[in-house]
Amino acid sequence: MANAIEPNPTIPLWFVALVTNIGQFVRQIKEDPCAQLNFFIKTLVDSSIM
Repeated sequence: MANAIEPNPTIPLWFVALVTNIGQFVRQIKEDPCAQLNFFIKTLVDSSIM
């Protein structure tokens, strides 16, 4: 089985970063849902513009 951390040219870097940060993101949401939701929306908007 291939190592999931290995760079894969078919997967965009932002997706790799998103998957890598999901665990931490979920913990932060439990601590401060509103702030994390606002940050997530801002990140989505910034990503769409780029």
